[in-house]
Amino acid sequence: MTSAPTPSTPTNRASNSFPSSPDILVPNQKLIESSTKSTSVSSPSILDDISTFSLEDQLKIMKQHYEQEKKRRAHAEQMIREMSHESNGRAFNDIVHGPNTRLPPIIWKIVDTPIFQRLRYVAQLGTMPFVFPNATHSRFEHSLGVAFLAGEWCKIFRRNQPELNITELDIHLVQIAGLLHDLGHGPFSHAFENGFVSTLDETQYNTDWCHEDASEALMKTLLLSLNNDGSTNFTKDHIEKIRCMIRGEVPTDEKKRGRTFLYQIVSNRTNSIDVDKFDYLRRDSMSITPSYLLFSMERLMSHSRVIDGEICFRKGQEENIYMMFISRFNLHKQIYTHRAVVAVDLMIGDIFKLADPVFGISDIFKRDREVDYERYRKLDDTILREIERHEDPRLEEAHKLLIRLRKRKLYKWVAWFPVESRSASVKQAELEKFLHEDKGLSMTDFVIHRQKFNFALKDKNPMANCLYYKDDKPNCKFEIPPESVSELMIKKSEYNYLSVFVKRQQLFDNVTRYLEEYGDRYQLMGAKYSPKITDRALTVQQGESKSPLNLGRFDEEAHDKGVTQLLDFDSK
Repeated sequence: MTSAPTPSTPTNRASNSFPSSPDILVPNQKLIESSTKSTSVSSPSILDDISTFSLEDQLKIMKQHYEQEKKRRAHAEQMIREMSHESNGRAFNDIVHGPNTRLPPIIWKIVDTPIFQRLRYVAQLGTMPFVFPNATHSRFEHSLGVAFLAGEWCKIFRRNQPELNITELDIHLVQIAGLLHDLGHGPFSHAFENGFVSTLDETQYNTDWCHEDASEALMKTLLLSLNNDGSTNFTKDHIEKIRCMIRGEVPTDEKKRGRTFLYQIVSNRTNSIDVDKFDYLRRDSMSITPSYLLFSMERLMSHSRVIDGEICFRKGQEENIYMMFISRFNLHKQIYTHRAVVAVDLMIGDIFKLADPVFGISDIFKRDREVDYERYRKLDDTILREIERHEDPRLEEAHKLLIRLRKRKLYKWVAWFPVESRSASVKQAELEKFLHEDKGLSMTDFVIHRQKFNFALKDKNPMANCLYYKDDKPNCKFEIPPESVSELMIKKSEYNYLSVFVKRQQLFDNVTRYLEEYGDRYQLMGAKYSPKITDRALTVQQGESKSPLNLGRFDEEAHDKGVTQLLDFDSK
């Protein structure tokens, strides 16, 4: 005789508690009462110690609880079916996915909470609106878009492969993961994380904190608050699955059951082809420059299927996949890390540091205690206006820097140097030593910023991890060698650069000359330098149209001649 599995322990909805029922939405009071009504059983509570009973009685008790759990699960599925019949959710007009973009009721329950509504005030592209005026969309709309695409892809799999047994609950959990994947981003996104938190004293603060940690913590807080309101019945299992879907981690038991694909839809750690990327590549391109969008996410989704638990793509989509990675690379290299965008990032990071004595932002990340997410979730992009309006005299330097930002007197990009990933930190230290010790510059006069460009899997080629199938053998997966698609990503999958910025324009020409000397000394191939101010003035005077990049080595005689002509020109 096989013993029945031990059921989960029933609990009430006290703070930080989980119901044992797998329902995730309680749409009305009638269903709340129905879901909380316990099934009558003659056995003692599972909370009691049953070890004092005979083995036969223990088996009877466990069997009764097992049957009770089966009924509760059947009830949850019935609730979801009824909910689907009663309402297909709410539709909204999305600039990317169309005028009838529809999401189920459980999604709107989560959307209509203070924690999620905060994303309305966190820009999707961080500081980029300071440089690209149309890049003003928020993480709020991106998150809705990811939730929508996650549901659509699940439905494609369910429609084409009913043997996968994808339930409504599965779809809703994947959609919730898509909705909440960016919940933890701070003010101006990466400018806050990389330009402020990571620069704090690591002996006193959690400098290894990242927005993924915040997303996980806020996700749990949000879902538990809905449980406490009586609106939902999220269990520990539900929340853990959502967490894994956001992180792209596949639980061992799910992998054994052939359900890895559910954990590849929102965040795909295998090859980085996921709905998060689909949405932000299209949404960002439409806001800035549609010409960067070179692939079709609709074809990728419709020409995919699950084989041995993994998402595979139809033979012929390899070019489409390749163009997706090229689109991402181009956006990162030319838009997301545009030198003016990086300059604004650095300035806002400095503003946070200058305002910290008044606002105490760093106190959130004190190492001697847990991150204070109660305070953190009140931070968004509006903090810049708060700093600007605050009249504390300790904010004088922050206000000066804010005025510079408003007048677009940004930190000046001087040069960048290609480096290998493994030696980037060493080269950065060498360059800092050269400018600070050899040339006498203060460490507050310049910034060396490390930039990475890759194809989404750091130094790995994501094309090497893609799986394909043919129409005549839809259940046989195979790989396609990346070199048969393109040699571009074969030669190198990640590029690293050190970019140098100066904070004061008066230092610009001197630092440019120093860095040209540095590049010549170490024979750095591929280095790029900004033209010196005097050279640019001379170029304008002579009517020349030279490229501002790669103007070559510093020529002392030409420099002196240019300064003389500039002075003569100014005196006329």
